[in-house]
Amino acid sequence: MTNDEFTCLEICGQGEMLAPIGRWEAPVKALAARKLLVAHDAFNYGITDAGREALEAHGKEEDAILAAYIEKSNKAATGLEAARRELNKCATVLAAAAKASAAINGDAPEVAARLWGKAIIDQAIQILKDSCREAVPGSD
Repeated sequence: MTNDEFTCLEICGQGEMLAPIGRWEAPVKALAARKLLVAHDAFNYGITDAGREALEAHGKEEDAILAAYIEKSNKAATGLEAARRELNKCATVLAAAAKASAAINGDAPEVAARLWGKAIIDQAIQILKDSCREAVPGSD
C-alpha cells in the first residue's frame, strides 16, 4: 500500500468522503479497484469494511516496524553505554599506568599514556584475533 493510499484510507476511515481528483485520483481509484473504497457517486468515495480491515492491518504492520526499530535503537544505546563504561575503566587504568611509568623513566605522563595506549591497542587486537580463531573450528 502506498503512502497516498494509506492516507486516503485514514481520511475515509474517519467518516470523510474523498473525490478522485488531482493527487488523490490514482490512490482513490486503486483502492476502489481493490474494493477498499466504494464510489457513492462520481466524486464521493467512502471506506468499505474491507478497507477498514486493511487500514487496521496496515496500522498493526507499521506498529510492528516501529517497535522493532525502537528495540534495535534501545539495544544499540545500551551497548554504546556499556562500551563507554568499559572505555572509561580502561582510560582510568591507562592514566594510572602512565603516571607510574612516567615516575620511573621521567617521561611526561601524556607521552607515557600514548606509548602504553599503542601497546594496549596492539594487545586488544591480538586478543580479538585469538578469540575469532577459537570461535571458528579448524582456524588454528
